[in-house]
Amino acid sequence: MPYSLVLERASGTHNYSVQRKVEPTHLRVLCSVPVSQAHSNKFRFTALEALCFISLWCLGAQRKGMVIIMNLKEKLYSKVSAYNKPVSEQDIRLFEQKYNILLPQELVIFYTSICNGCKMPDGSEIKKLEEWEINPSYIIKDFPFEDFWIWENDESYDESKLQETLFGNIELVDIGDCQTWNIIVQGKKKGEMWFFADVGIQPCVPPKGMLEWIEGWLDGDNEYFGIE
Repeated sequence: MPYSLVLERASGTHNYSVQRKVEPTHLRVLCSVPVSQAHSNKFRFTALEALCFISLWCLGAQRKGMVIIMNLKEKLYSKVSAYNKPVSEQDIRLFEQKYNILLPQELVIFYTSICNGCKMPDGSEIKKLEEWEINPSYIIKDFPFEDFWIWENDESYDESKLQETLFGNIELVDIGDCQTWNIIVQGKKKGEMWFFADVGIQPCVPPKGMLEWIEGWLDGDNEYFGIE
């Protein structure tokens, strides 16, 4: 099962999450269709079996997701030199309401279930929620890029395209030397971690969400761009 899907099931954000209220509207409608009593009972039994299967499957995914989160939390707490207490879900919702956006689920999980920023083993820091630098006009726009772009070698670019690199993303880590790690919060690449520098931008290869990216960092895995 995909990593992100497991986490959605754990957090209750997926359509089939066990934390969402099940409304068997279609079941009620179908069961009201005039059929013979034998067929009707058989249909109802089959439908109930399907609902039970879905519920048990989602519960298993939820538990698996919670294990993933707890394991990452323990690993981070054991390796970083400092971390901050997680923020509340209300803090996240207030931020989303303020800027009229929905944050990627893995970002929400990290800040509400693991920590509100921390100091990584290499000395760099993941910013606290209150340290995010947000431009209200840019954050609501879709991040338009789907692949790397090195403008230092692109003689055809103009300032308007360069400005678009500011759209729909949040800087989470300032490495120094004009290099940062940002998470995309709007557009087709929403939820992905991208590397930003003063000469270009680059996604992880293969794509990584925030939790997978952090775990790789904690494990000392620097192969973010598919290069051995």
